Amino acid sequence: MRSQQRPGSEIGIAGHTTDQFSNPRSGPRRLRLLLGSMLGRAVLDAASSAADLPDVVPHSLRPTAASLAISAGANIKVVQRMLGHKTATPTLDLYGHLFDEDLDPVAAALNVKARAVADELRTFEAG
Repeated sequence: MRSQQRPGSEIGIAGHTTDQFSNPRSGPRRLRLLLGSMLGRAVLDAASSAADLPDVVPHSLRPTAASLAISAGANIKVVQRMLGHKTATPTLDLYGHLFDEDLDPVAAALNVKARAVADELRTFEAG
């Protein structure tokens, strides 16, 4: 559906009139978002074609971004915000299994701490 063009306004990006982008409530930000998403998509399309991966779409990269963030040590609240989830629940439902790898280092750290506390208690009782 083409928007009504007011006299004196030119047809701009994607069939929108230029005065739609100068709206004080949404203008410059809306234009930046539109240009950014168009440029980002063009770059992604070019890169995926060059890599012979024609079916790559931005949304398909979300799980990759989430799993890379988790493997880099990001906590669940960071991943939640990165993905735009309202709460951590959907993030944990989708990616919680990736945190299982964290169990061994946590168990080892707890073991070290428990031994240190036990040593302190023995020293305190002996003194």
